[in-house]
Amino acid sequence: VKGSLADKWNLDTKINAPGLDGILPGLGGVIIGDVKLRGDLDAPEVQADLTARGVRWQKDLSIDNAVIKGKVTSGEQIKGDLSVVVRQLKQADLVISQLTLDANGSEKKHTVKLDVKGEPVSGRLTLAGGFDRQTETWKGNLSNTLFETPVGEWQLSKVMALDYANQTQEVTIGTHC
Repeated sequence: VKGSLADKWNLDTKINAPGLDGILPGLGGVIIGDVKLRGDLDAPEVQADLTARGVRWQKDLSIDNAVIKGKVTSGEQIKGDLSVVVRQLKQADLVISQLTLDANGSEKKHTVKLDVKGEPVSGRLTLAGGFDRQTETWKGNLSNTLFETPVGEWQLSKVMALDYANQTQEVTIGTHC
């Protein structure tokens, strides 16, 4: 760790954990990368570039490789980009050969795309929308859905509207059949 978190943030963290074994019983693998904090207390910025290899938790979960890259800034509104790629995630009978998550945009207009290739489930979806701080509501839609499961293929016949009211913590789902 190098830098400071005073009025202006300028902190660089270099992570080089070649052996997670021994930190917690059952944890193993390697994590390397960088996390940088910039900006100031009122408008921080976080940049991350992390890679994990051979991560495992007891005998229940293993991941051959994971890469997380992103930059998030705040201030008047939160905005940024995040990319997560996971290869060979295994848990019991679930095997995900590749999972890709991409998120980008701002509070007011953002998109999240998920693509999963695995057994017994594969699929994709896109979630797009925006959050209004004054009304504390998120409005968006779910589209580009296609999932292959042991019981057959599942997909929406059309874009599905979604609304979330933070004050009441209620989700309203539009027509989707």
